[in-house]
Amino acid sequence: MAFAAVSTFSVVVPARTAPSLDAPFVSAQQASLESQADATRLEPGPAIERPMVRGEEHRYQLPLTTGEYVIVLVEQHGIDVVVQVRSPGDNAIADFQQEILKGGEERVEVVGDRDGPYTLVVKPAQGTVAPGSYSIRIADRRAATVADRAVQESRHVRVAAARLEEAGRFAEAGTMLGRALQLVEGVRGPDDLYVTELVGDLAGNALEARDNARAETLYQRALAVLQHTLGAEHPHTAIVQSRLALLSERDGQRVKAEPQLRQACAVIEKTLGPDHPWFLRCLITMANFRDDAGDLEQAETIDRRAMAIVERSGDTETI
Repeated sequence: MAFAAVSTFSVVVPARTAPSLDAPFVSAQQASLESQADATRLEPGPAIERPMVRGEEHRYQLPLTTGEYVIVLVEQHGIDVVVQVRSPGDNAIADFQQEILKGGEERVEVVGDRDGPYTLVVKPAQGTVAPGSYSIRIADRRAATVADRAVQESRHVRVAAARLEEAGRFAEAGTMLGRALQLVEGVRGPDDLYVTELVGDLAGNALEARDNARAETLYQRALAVLQHTLGAEHPHTAIVQSRLALLSERDGQRVKAEPQLRQACAVIEKTLGPDHPWFLRCLITMANFRDDAGDLEQAETIDRRAMAIVERSGDTETI
């Protein structure tokens, strides 16, 4: 799914560890009740607008019946947010961060697989520095289709794969990511952006496993879709190009890799800003390239710039 535990397309806030299956039921129930106590109930009607700063977490309660499907839209204003959906038992179901820019909206889809209050947790994205605001509202409510259920199951499997990658269990994570892709590709089609995210996740998993040929094939597949749908100047496209540059460098093609990486870094800095985790990742890769080339002075200069970003943003997860 990722470069280590970080998705190719989104920097996902790690889900809290689910309660142990061996723990007493009352513990899980108590945790669920506590999480719901500080949640704002989402109702049909006007959007709720709220400011947000780094370190905050806002919870919303969304009551669903079995078989219900709801679309919740979160419109971002000057800040990129992550939305996590949690079950009535307070276990993570899905993470949403498809819109990586500080504007636009996150489309959150939830299927009720049992009656009860589901929770939406809204947080600033990793590396957030400046405050912003967002609005949240219910956009649609209807009976779930087979396709809706398949997409939610895919997202749930993806969350589980992320946990495996965080634990360094990349082979198992790769198997689960393949299952997540299989669940959704047939109902969404090969050019869908969520399907492309999963292809990128699988590419990142192969990159970590040093399966360079498979990683390149998957990244090239993702790149073709992203260039067609989002364009060459979009950060999603650029982050994939940066990973392809890393593969070129691994293959001994530094002359090709460095210009490719510089171009990707420039797009990411322009669109996401100089403090964003994706730009930080680009700088770290560039420093490694210069170090491998024996240019220790330039590598150190880039490292200092990267550390300044870490100090400003407090983002230590990307390093």
